[in-house]
Amino acid sequence: MKILVTGGSGFIGCNVVPYFQDKGWEVLNLSEVPPRDSSKKSLWRKCDILDRTKVFAYFKEFDPDYVIHLAARTDLSGNTLTDYSVNIVGTQNVVDAVNSNPGIKRAMYASSRLVFKIDHKPAHVLDYKPSTPYGSSKIEMEKIVLAQPEDAVPWLMFRPTSIWGEWFGVPYIDFFLSVVKGRYMHPAGRKINKSFGYVGNTVFMLDKFLEAPIEDFNRKIYFASDYKPVEVFEWSTIIRTQLGLPPVKTAPIWLLSAAGKVGDFAQTLGMKHAPLTSFRLANLLTNMEYDLTEEARICGPLPFSAEQGVERTLAWMKQAKILA
Repeated sequence: MKILVTGGSGFIGCNVVPYFQDKGWEVLNLSEVPPRDSSKKSLWRKCDILDRTKVFAYFKEFDPDYVIHLAARTDLSGNTLTDYSVNIVGTQNVVDAVNSNPGIKRAMYASSRLVFKIDHKPAHVLDYKPSTPYGSSKIEMEKIVLAQPEDAVPWLMFRPTSIWGEWFGVPYIDFFLSVVKGRYMHPAGRKINKSFGYVGNTVFMLDKFLEAPIEDFNRKIYFASDYKPVEVFEWSTIIRTQLGLPPVKTAPIWLLSAAGKVGDFAQTLGMKHAPLTSFRLANLLTNMEYDLTEEARICGPLPFSAEQGVERTLAWMKQAKILA
């Protein structure tokens, strides 16, 4: 089988590419930047998905059986939809390229859980309520995918929640480092549940989606996340315990709020990644749980527990010399 991955140089892509290569599939990674994993550079072709001509040319040349569209701008620093044109115009280019190649059997498109505000409980899958321009851009991206005619190449959209693991970057690598270095203090007396996902499980789910019966695949929208939410204090304690460190410390909300305001001020002075801001604290304190009953039915048991995911992530961080 041949699979084309857009954005295969990013965090999730750096896990998707070797997964399918290990299955014996031929993989092509179209990305504007080289892969974070330099050992996969031979599978990479430099391609900005805003370059429609180049996208079409690579699709035709490679003639894939399957497509996973991951390429996107994912940071939250943009101010308008124009800042996220790659998510909108780029997706339109990929959708059109998919439907111009009759050999493609199925295509999957990555959206984001940020089409919903973190505390929003959607009544249905299209009950949008974004809180950032990035989230709004992903809504526009979803509308492009949804607008395809009934005879389009069978497609599925998946919404990663908050994914962590090997090859990750800001903000979740910062969380791991703050936990390891003892900078993270959990809000005292708070039990916070989050539908997070270990990337090894996420990639497994994408594979299972591709294998699903057509009635469970075509024109469907799913979350990509571990089925069981993690409790943040327990999760952070697992990280420290595996390194032989004492449990995470706690701090009163008032102290964390004050630290968040200091971070807000630091950002006004030009600091890009303050350890804590009011926005991050509000997100931390908000439960974020999604019902993944359907995803569990289709994909079956996930291969990694939270403990195994943490173990593999810490091993990668040591190998990459992010941790001593």
